[in-house]
Amino acid sequence: MSNIVTRFLSGTALALVVLLAILYSQILLNLLLIIIGCIMLYEWRNITKKDERYLYLGILIILTPILSLYLVSIKPEGKIALLTYACVIASVDTFAMFGGKYFEGPKLAPKLSPNKTWSGLASGVTAGAIISLIISFLIQEYNVQHSHIEFFLFGIIIGIIEQGSDLFISFFKRKFSVKDSGNIIPGHGGVLDRFDGIILTAPILLWVL
Repeated sequence: MSNIVTRFLSGTALALVVLLAILYSQILLNLLLIIIGCIMLYEWRNITKKDERYLYLGILIILTPILSLYLVSIKPEGKIALLTYACVIASVDTFAMFGGKYFEGPKLAPKLSPNKTWSGLASGVTAGAIISLIISFLIQEYNVQHSHIEFFLFGIIIGIIEQGSDLFISFFKRKFSVKDSGNIIPGHGGVLDRFDGIILTAPILLWVL
């Protein structure tokens, strides 16, 4: 239970910093993206044990979503898009974990991530879709040119791909027999462990815009 509390507190603190940056400071957001990208690259280097064949692949894997998020942030709809995206990613992660623990059931990909279940995936995706739909109602006054159903579908698609993104990074961790990318974030492990969901989803967010 103490690990869950630690995970919740550190995750909440991190989420508040990210949301404040998105809403109020482009400079802080840029700085966060640079810091997150650099730490993820460092952790990738440790995961792959300096194997040159994978080091250069890691640059592409990590810098692509970081650059995508920056490009999204400077677009006219950037703030609302990033706010929705961040809330969906966070809710998918959170409810996938709790849903998987509560409902249990068949494993999603036991060779890559022994703790992930189909029930966790369903819980996370459902939460992401609902959160995205709620946001669509809350931001009506900003005249966003997207319907409620589009927000709902966005939550579903991002939710599914976010879990796939998590498994994508898990593949490399299992390949090099590494459990966590680091221990910098209490209860979560490394920065790459916490932000692995952006690897495949951030470029899609940019494409959607």
